[in-house]
Amino acid sequence: MDEKYRRFVDEVDFSRQLLGIGLTCLRKANFANRGLYFQALSSVSLGLERLMKLCLMLDDYNQNGKYTSQKELRYYGHDLNVLINLVKGRVGFASGLHEVHSRVMELLTDFAKSSRYSNIDFITNNHDNDPMRAWHNEIDKRIYSEILNDRQRVAIDEKCSLYRDIGDALPSFVMGYYDENRKPIKSPGELNYLLKRSEMLSGYRVLLVIQIIEFLYKSLDLMASQSKDRHFHFLELGRFFATIIYGTDKDKVARKDFNRM
Repeated sequence: MDEKYRRFVDEVDFSRQLLGIGLTCLRKANFANRGLYFQALSSVSLGLERLMKLCLMLDDYNQNGKYTSQKELRYYGHDLNVLINLVKGRVGFASGLHEVHSRVMELLTDFAKSSRYSNIDFITNNHDNDPMRAWHNEIDKRIYSEILNDRQRVAIDEKCSLYRDIGDALPSFVMGYYDENRKPIKSPGELNYLLKRSEMLSGYRVLLVIQIIEFLYKSLDLMASQSKDRHFHFLELGRFFATIIYGTDKDKVARKDFNRM
């Protein structure tokens, strides 16, 4: 077992840690805690990029008997949709991913390239590229309208409506709170309603990212099983990714912590 293989295994685990941190933050993120959004998008985008490049590196190793060169790896770039299409071209099974997953990766790529500095960009050159607004309008709203069924939508609407009355009879200070579109929140009831709605949609937001990870997990697992280097046959990916990919979709939506020791 050579040192490069050991470092490959370390990189798999590091990618898993980044994704676990990112998913946990994405599950808890909302407009009232914007720092979690930024931590989530940063960790998930970096974790996905590293995991996809591991797939490409292992396939290159299997095909050529040597790992991808630094020059070739740089050529692959940082666009997550470009990278996942390269991975798709290396495996012989359908990804199961759809247009909404592509949009998730576009937003993650945009965040990594520029929108992580959205406030500074707005201050310095009036460029408004708030990543939370984009996720709310292009992912959360699509989850509600396209992914959830009628029963799930009714359940969310009914439960969230109950929260409109919580706190309205109590003294409360809501100045400084803005919703995902940066509109001021004017009452405790509205604040509670929006917080509950974000909480109930966040599990499905996380599920979309997990579905991308599952495809990459299967791709890397297939490449490891096909490797001429027998060490890769013992790469225990299930152990690394158990907390992320374990269980049904319902389990994944409900889970709030994706970290493991």
